[in-house]
Parts: sequence; structure tokens; C-alpha cells
Amino acid sequence: MERSLKPKGSILLDGREMESMSRQDVARRTGYVPQSNPWLTTVFDYEPPREEA
Repeated sequence: MERSLKPKGSILLDGREMESMSRQDVARRTGYVPQSNPWLTTVFDYEPPREEA
């Protein structure tokens, strides 16, 4: 997806060949989720305390 290597087949994104799309078009249609957290925090670190029911 980074376009550093040319694929042997075709990669489709929203039904269009990615190779024919501009980098900006590809960026608008994709997202990135890292495998690790560089900040060593979790969502629970920011969650406010809940009141007991």
C-alpha cells in the first residue's frame, strides 16, 4: 500500500485499482492502526471514574 514495491496482482480500493489512484485519494480512503502503542497508555488511563449505581 505504500507503493514502495509494485504488486504482482492488482489491489482494489472501493472497487478501483489503487495504482490508478493518487496518493491523496488513497490516503482519504485508508486508515492506519499501529500494532503497538508508543505512549504506553490505554484508553482506561483517560476514562473518568464512574459513579456507583
